[in-house]
Amino acid sequence: MKFLHASPSFLKPLPATARSVSAHKGMPRARKAAKKRWEPQDQAPRPNSAQSGATTTPLPVTTPPPLTSAFPSNLFHLTRSGALEAFTPNLPATRFLSSRSIRCLTYNTYSASPSYTTRQSISLLRVIRSTRADLIVLQEVSETLEALLHREAWARDYVMSTTRGFSEAAGKGNGGGGKAGGEEAVLVMVKKDLMEMGSRCEFERLEVGPAEGGKALVELRLMNASGNEQLRLVTSHFSSLPQNAHIRRTQLSLALSFLTTSPATSSLLLGDFNNASESELELLSPFLTDSYTPPSSSTDLFRDSPTYGELYPFFYGGRGAKRKPRRIDRCYYGGSASVRGYELVGREQVRDAGGKRIWDREGAEGRVWPSDHLGVVVTVRL
Repeated sequence: MKFLHASPSFLKPLPATARSVSAHKGMPRARKAAKKRWEPQDQAPRPNSAQSGATTTPLPVTTPPPLTSAFPSNLFHLTRSGALEAFTPNLPATRFLSSRSIRCLTYNTYSASPSYTTRQSISLLRVIRSTRADLIVLQEVSETLEALLHREAWARDYVMSTTRGFSEAAGKGNGGGGKAGGEEAVLVMVKKDLMEMGSRCEFERLEVGPAEGGKALVELRLMNASGNEQLRLVTSHFSSLPQNAHIRRTQLSLALSFLTTSPATSSLLLGDFNNASESELELLSPFLTDSYTPPSSSTDLFRDSPTYGELYPFFYGGRGAKRKPRRIDRCYYGGSASVRGYELVGREQVRDAGGKRIWDREGAEGRVWPSDHLGVVVTVRL
């Protein structure tokens, strides 16, 4: 099901004609027909992604209606005063997607954990800023981290989704929560100068496993200066645990449906895949390519260059059972896109206000780290 807006409470109320996310609450998890959303008069609506093989002709560029209509924006931007305002691209972008490389970051922040500290948040935001990424997707984002992000001057260069919008779209799931029951969200940030007229962001609720909290896809369409859909991006924090492999397959199939139905010139799928094996992701290979190029000596793509399990090698609460390092944070690309660079970030140790490294018996080297994951930065040519 589609969720087309989730405006913060401090924005103006929507008109009575607008559909609200709350209208979808209580619906069964079985997939329903796509909900009515704004479509320009000269454009056919996107087919239900559950209908495999459905195709349509490429869509012409059309400027979305103003925010007073039934199609509010899911993207917001920070003003100079720090206020968060709804954002709808209504001017040509200053950079043309079709003629440049962009940097993409996916990073599981771990900030929704009750044990996560302000010093970790400060360190993590410093890492994110240092990547100079054009497109940023973050997982396990807490409202506290979001609030700190809004205080960062560099964040004014981006438009972004909100934790509240994601939470309302994802729903409550099957009664579970985030880390130790905490609220967590997926957040997307895009450089303002890439937001061409007609670009938009939507949410799509996902099926989840037993005792899991709500999850959703975040779907982004970026237009180019010629009025064509240049880039289609989808991200999520997919279900965890080995026993939920069939749930992850369903979730990934829905993400593929979004990317391959009337596909854009280029496509990206990135996030925390939580896969329990490399074979789980084989369904992606006919359509997308892994951005990671292993060394010739590599024999295990699942554990080679791990993004999880090294910074905090032991399960929380003791130094008994060890985590298995593995590569679960990834970026896949398709269409005319090509990869020009790949790197991992987040190895900087967290320090206190005086600059001293902070001790943590559960962390690698006995230190505190910005997250229990590493971030993945990929340079993509469109």
